[in-house]
Amino acid sequence: MTTHIIEGKRIIFTDHNPHDTAEAVAYLSRAFDLRPEDWARVEAITVTFEGDDAILDYTYEAVPFERIRRITGYLQKTEQFNNAKQAEEHDRVKHGVDGREAI
Repeated sequence: MTTHIIEGKRIIFTDHNPHDTAEAVAYLSRAFDLRPEDWARVEAITVTFEGDDAILDYTYEAVPFERIRRITGYLQKTEQFNNAKQAEEHDRVKHGVDGREAI
């Protein structure tokens, strides 16, 4: 496995052959051509070879999100709840995806 860091992005070759910087730059350029709209979020590109084909797999930085709850018809961020609403939310049974109670 060979790894190069170019322009803050990791280019990881999964095979055991040597890969020079020029090759890594070529794959980085091709990856940018394929994904210009979300290029800023790309952290790494993993290059896997299948015969004569090179498969590019992208790793993106995590996207931050805020939890929003619908309580009595209003959408609002949970950190904006008053004490009573926080207590109500805390006492609720939270259901997991498989039907069991979530933690």
